[in-house]
Amino acid sequence: MATEMKTESEEEKNKIDVLPEECIANILLLTDPVDSCKFSIVSKDFCSASESDIVWEHFLPSDLISIISESQSGSSLLATSPSKKSLYLTLSDNPIIIDNGKKSFQLEKQSGKKIYMLSARDLSITWGDTPTYWNWIILPESSTDTQYRYSGRGALTDVELEDSVEASLFTLLHFEPVSLVFL
Repeated sequence: MATEMKTESEEEKNKIDVLPEECIANILLLTDPVDSCKFSIVSKDFCSASESDIVWEHFLPSDLISIISESQSGSSLLATSPSKKSLYLTLSDNPIIIDNGKKSFQLEKQSGKKIYMLSARDLSITWGDTPTYWNWIILPESSTDTQYRYSGRGALTDVELEDSVEASLFTLLHFEPVSLVFL
């Protein structure tokens, strides 16, 4: 009986091994970046498929080229990334500056969702130019005048923030959550 179970288990293993890498890659396209990495331990073929550009290109945003083209480092980023997985991980760990320094872009590592950070100076802030409520200071570690911080003067109440974001930043027919982060 133990021999029969061992034979069945060997047969199951052989069934996985006969799948072509393209088929495995198509299976991985139905997962997310985290699961794709986890599947790499199943077998050598799964590992190879999970490293393939076909899989990682699927996890990258379809409009990535147009996003990266807004960055001064965009062309070098594409040229220096040896694989789509490497590009994905680089964009997850290192935001790039886009839109003439007014925004930054990166990918959320677990899901591949787009993350945009907007410059405070690019926002329309109620009383943003009134020193009683808001004082813009240049951060000492900043080499340019694009990094600012609220100085804490006065009471910061009833503040309205407004910005216009191009609709093209959002994927059509896909609801994307938006978060406002206060630093």
